[in-house]
Amino acid sequence: MTRIRDRRFVAVDRERGIVYSFGFFDHAAGKSRYFKSPDGRDVVAGPTEPWTWQIAELFKVEKGKIRRIGSRPAAVSLWHELRMEHVREGHVRRDTDNKIMTNYE
Repeated sequence: MTRIRDRRFVAVDRERGIVYSFGFFDHAAGKSRYFKSPDGRDVVAGPTEPWTWQIAELFKVEKGKIRRIGSRPAAVSLWHELRMEHVREGHVRRDTDNKIMTNYE
């Protein structure tokens, strides 16, 4: 994982010690796939293209410490998310042949 972003704590129940949150865990692929293992071997592993987990988490807090975490991840292509952001901002449109075009072209 290369980044955690856009975390939101949408519900906090202090009486029951429960916190519900959302966030995104990004995986960049690329150079982050190449590393040395603890025994010194060169390793290539991990995603071959960028993607992200959209994740909902439920935390149980007891005596000021997180005691349990439940999560529900959903894999989403990072490229899909970026394309949707560009569509919302008006940078992407479809031409007469229904091909996706960007305002950058």
